Amino acid sequence: MKLTKNNYWNNFCKKSRKINHINILLPPDREIHRIFKKFLPINKQVEFIEIGCGLGNWCVYFKKYFKYKIYGIDYTEEGVRSCLRTLEKNKIVPQKIYLEDFTTYKFDKKFDVVFSTGFVEHFTNYQEVIQKHLDITKNGGFTIIIVPNIREGIYSEIQQRLNKKTWDGHMKIGPIELYNSISEKNKIIYHGYIGKVNFGVVNTHSLNYLVRIIYFTFSLFTRFIFKYFLFWIPENRLLSPYVLLIIKK
Repeated sequence: MKLTKNNYWNNFCKKSRKINHINILLPPDREIHRIFKKFLPINKQVEFIEIGCGLGNWCVYFKKYFKYKIYGIDYTEEGVRSCLRTLEKNKIVPQKIYLEDFTTYKFDKKFDVVFSTGFVEHFTNYQEVIQKHLDITKNGGFTIIIVPNIREGIYSEIQQRLNKKTWDGHMKIGPIELYNSISEKNKIIYHGYIGKVNFGVVNTHSLNYLVRIIYFTFSLFTRFIFKYFLFWIPENRLLSPYVLLIIKK
């Protein structure tokens, strides 16, 4: 069952459309990029799909750094428009962007890399949603899932205080929950917390514009501090903004 509805995502894409790039020079994107470079191939023939492609920023990232053929799927018209706008701005022509509900759509093909971020935690039956990621992954391919670390720690506390309704719209998934959602554990090549810090993981798109600007500035400032002064702090359950799962099928 979906915990968030169509209008939530339309509103999110409209208010977040300027966030259309991944900056690998700053945490946490830097740490995520390091892990992806370790495990993923760079190959123009690889077919990649983002589930819930929305803003299109990760589609641009995988095209730019891994040369993949780009597919995407989003169940809102605004999400598809936003993704296509971002791809066009970056002079990327996708193979196909589906305007469909991932949970019910019957794909006629499988992909080499199936990726989602900030998606599966919006479903009470997230284990089944993860399984569908695996179902459309080719043998020998990769399934990659990122969820926000709001199960405990600082981001959970901030999200509840700024906008508890948004916090309620997420399943609280940690590394153990992701690990236990996979039946064949030998397929997992990475699972755990990722990133040093990113206060931008807290969803603020429904808040006052001035509050959002102040909070966004604060988020960038903390990234700078952790890059140059607090880089020695290890990834951990209290400060790491994301949980990452990579499966090789």
